[in-house]
Amino acid sequence: MLPKDPLARLLCKLGLLPLAWFAFLFWFENFAIWGTRASIDSPTGGTTAHLMSLIHESSKPGHAPYGLHVFLAPAWQPLPQRFGELAFAGYCKGDATIAWQAADRLVIRCETRKIVTPPNSRRGIHVELDSRPRSSPLHPQGNGSAR
Repeated sequence: MLPKDPLARLLCKLGLLPLAWFAFLFWFENFAIWGTRASIDSPTGGTTAHLMSLIHESSKPGHAPYGLHVFLAPAWQPLPQRFGELAFAGYCKGDATIAWQAADRLVIRCETRKIVTPPNSRRGIHVELDSRPRSSPLHPQGNGSAR
């Protein structure tokens, strides 16, 4: 509830305006620019792997602008792109996936076009890249002959 005095009301309104502007910029820089493609908790539940990409221009473009980034962060921690640890950044053909193979082993499946930050171990977790091309179930690899 605003005070009745006009000067006090104006000061309250002006004080809220910068706060609202800061909140908007914080939201825009952290949620409107970054898109989460997948988040998956480790088998022990202590760490979460986040597969993210930039979806809009940013003043801080990351390691691979418009590419994929994999961050590792404690499961309780918000904003992995700010406070998590970068485990991989690069560009993939098609979709990419992340999967825990064990509590201390994360695999990124991505047919890579360009690696900007190679997969590296973070938080005691070995991160590896599986970049083998995936064969389509509709077009099995065979001898190539058509009938």
